[in-house]
Amino acid sequence: MQLQDFPFDLDSIEVQFSTSSLWQTNDGAKQGSALKGKTYRLRPVNADGREGIFLMVLPDTKEILEWELIGISSCIMENEPYPSGEEETYLHVDFHVARKSSFYFWKALLPLYLLTGLAFSAFFFETDNLSDRNQTVATYFLAAFAMLYVVGEALPKTDFLTKIDKVIVLTTCTLATIGVASCFLYLLHLSGEEGKEQAKWWNVAIGFFLSILFTISNCWIFLPSCFRQMTTIAALKSSYAQVGDASTTKSDADTELPATLKEGFAYMPIDEVPSY
Repeated sequence: MQLQDFPFDLDSIEVQFSTSSLWQTNDGAKQGSALKGKTYRLRPVNADGREGIFLMVLPDTKEILEWELIGISSCIMENEPYPSGEEETYLHVDFHVARKSSFYFWKALLPLYLLTGLAFSAFFFETDNLSDRNQTVATYFLAAFAMLYVVGEALPKTDFLTKIDKVIVLTTCTLATIGVASCFLYLLHLSGEEGKEQAKWWNVAIGFFLSILFTISNCWIFLPSCFRQMTTIAALKSSYAQVGDASTTKSDADTELPATLKEGFAYMPIDEVPSY
């Protein structure tokens, strides 16, 4: 799975069916390859419906927990004959899906954002009140880790940082920075009368700067992935994605295929796939 953009990732569930020119008796006692190769060719049934319908789905299968099923693509590929004479044909069926990110927003991101916002209340304490400042930051820091421990089972285990992992790292670093800033302001406050005035100014400046930086960083992490998911879903649901060879259904030959859609695959949006 392509989890770099998690939880705004898209993927295709790839199913492969195969048939070959091998044969065997019903009891399996004898088997071998057809001497003249296969005597058939796999092809979709007649598109006008006189021979049947090539692909159908049950209505209930259009709903997948955590995922939105956008469409289905298919392709029949014939391999070159093997030296033994065996010939194989593959039927590829890809289910194009997009992850529903609302669960991760409500269960992981929103609590993190609320805890971080409450931690910024430390800047409303007097600059010489280090104990209350550190107690406030430590409380929300521990609360954030406890919350992450609870939702950690719902996050994918990868050897790289996903988008949501980067936000978690950003949040913990922000909380730690608030604690370090409190120590800096406390030392500046103790340096004298001039230091008290400077501490008050820096208290407002640091609080404002960190809040703006935290907001911009979250937008920088999430917005590109969110935009890619939205544009790809729109492309797959548009008139661009019609039944037929993917290389010939494009309105512009130079148009890039949507993510997860392979060249040469016949594609149908899920709303156009016949149901039982």
